[in-house]
Amino acid sequence: MATEAHDANRKRKRQRRKNRKSKQQSPQQGHYADPLSPIASTPMKRQHTQAAETSKSTKATHASPFDMCDGNAPGSKEEEQFFSPRKLLEEYDQNDKDEKKPRAKKARTLNYDSASSPNGKQDEKEEESADTSANEEANDELFSPALKLPRVSRSTSTSPPNARTRLESKFAHTTQPEEKIEEEAAEEEESVETEEQDDEDTTAPEQEFNPFYFMKTLPKYEDIVEGKRPISLPEKSRNAPKICLVLDLDETLVHCSVDEVKNPHMQFPVTFNGVEYIVNVKKRPHMEYFLKRVSKLFEIVVFTASHKVYAEKLMNMLDPHRNLIKYRLYRDDCLDVFGNYLKDLNVLGRDLSKVLLVDNSPHAFGYQVNNGIPIETWYDDEADAELLNLLPFLESLVDVDDVRPIVEKQFQIQKLIDATPDEIEIKLWADTKDRRKYEDLADLFAIFKTTEHLEAAYVRDAITPEEVESFKYTEACTKLISQYKTAETALRLGGFIDSVESFIAEYRLDCPRALERLVRIGVPATVMHNTTNRKTDSVNVAQTVQNFITLMDVLKLNIRAVDEIQPLLSEMMSSLTMVSGLPPDFAGRDKIEGWLRTMNSMRASEELDEEQARQLSFDLERAYSSFMAFLNK
Repeated sequence: MATEAHDANRKRKRQRRKNRKSKQQSPQQGHYADPLSPIASTPMKRQHTQAAETSKSTKATHASPFDMCDGNAPGSKEEEQFFSPRKLLEEYDQNDKDEKKPRAKKARTLNYDSASSPNGKQDEKEEESADTSANEEANDELFSPALKLPRVSRSTSTSPPNARTRLESKFAHTTQPEEKIEEEAAEEEESVETEEQDDEDTTAPEQEFNPFYFMKTLPKYEDIVEGKRPISLPEKSRNAPKICLVLDLDETLVHCSVDEVKNPHMQFPVTFNGVEYIVNVKKRPHMEYFLKRVSKLFEIVVFTASHKVYAEKLMNMLDPHRNLIKYRLYRDDCLDVFGNYLKDLNVLGRDLSKVLLVDNSPHAFGYQVNNGIPIETWYDDEADAELLNLLPFLESLVDVDDVRPIVEKQFQIQKLIDATPDEIEIKLWADTKDRRKYEDLADLFAIFKTTEHLEAAYVRDAITPEEVESFKYTEACTKLISQYKTAETALRLGGFIDSVESFIAEYRLDCPRALERLVRIGVPATVMHNTTNRKTDSVNVAQTVQNFITLMDVLKLNIRAVDEIQPLLSEMMSSLTMVSGLPPDFAGRDKIEGWLRTMNSMRASEELDEEQARQLSFDLERAYSSFMAFLNK
């Protein structure tokens, strides 16, 4: 029994190590750039992974959606000459089968003398980490923001079938005492359990991306675009070529990065967010020859989802005299669909029967599928010949009246979209902490939206006087303010948000009324402006006097914590505004309101400094004197 337990424990431990090693070696699928960045939005761009070198003669042998819709036989001349959908599927299959290593990123060289400080090595590591993070952010922001899409979890590999056999043979000739075996088994059991717990807590689920699922779930074009979009190009001239060829930029014609690149073809500076970066450019093999050929046959347009500040500089270097590229379109010309930048060919002002779009990201032509020609993503493969292979097919379309039936037959993207399942299992969070984070973020989002509607209803008189008199608005608003403070504090202390302003910017919240009420004022409008007519003057006066005295005593005791003073100040403001007959220009009200705004902008853990405490005490004394003078009248 002890031997069997020992064997089982060692088996579990070895398998755990093997699974962990395979997870570390396999690429993390679906890690894309920030969708709010300035450079092209594509599902395969900015993945920060480098495909392993494979034999060009290798073909997928398993059944796939391409086998049903691709007319070219595997290995045929047609498949080698033209880009077949089979290649696109093989690229996604290789993401699951091949062991790819993440693209190495080199941090900028640091001139730091580690010997000058006992913490030099640690400081250098932190600085290198900061520089690397800044470079990654610049790459994401400058070049290709990727698709915003939930990523699908994949199951891990199972243990090898002969693991048990190897363990049994290993311990078949052991001469260790049974007590020793039991002791080692207990130690290994504890070690395995610890490793399992660590893996459960820290290992995030692997993800993958399916562009055809995204294209299948796109909303209707009419629901996204109201009316007609403005035309971005001038009217087509009479002597212009018959067909308009639209080309993507990043990972289709070039690959750019602010990280160090081996033997870049070009370099140029670009300023982003007040920081100047050096952009390293690698041209795709045969790019210049390709552009010279197609510029004689087509009306050439480069359409990129990158920001103009970067893309225009690059194209001025690629085509300084505009002899090859007739027009240039940037992110502002893209169609923003839930934060993803799609290339709507309607903005060209051309007959779509005579428009082609070459892009390494199928989702870019999501609304004009039969105008899209997919091409493999390129980073740095010097043996790449995709542009050359594409030329014969493009040249065959020069004089056709409608390119769409030919493109549809050749690539059959629509069949791939239709063959995609309607539902994909999506893991919404990795662990309990991740789940709590998004639940709290959803709560804060809902609080802002609810407060915005409540404030709008109050301003538009949608709330009847009876509801105001019965304090339904006041109670609801007070509750929302309390909920906001609780949710905001939990998210900030948990490290999930830096500030409310950053949260509002990230989730594009347009709630000015809620921002004013929750963050800057912190009390309901009925309390601030005394819209009630409750006949409890004596109680309100007594409560106000008590609040004045309590708050002044607190300051005299040198209590300066914001989380202790702000509730007292808010309560005093509430009771003060309930006093009927108080003139609107009462000086103390403005002072107290100003201090409320100040404290609502501070964190609960902060304290008033000595100067602030003295000024607040002085303002309270004056307000109290004015209030007593009002009562004597």
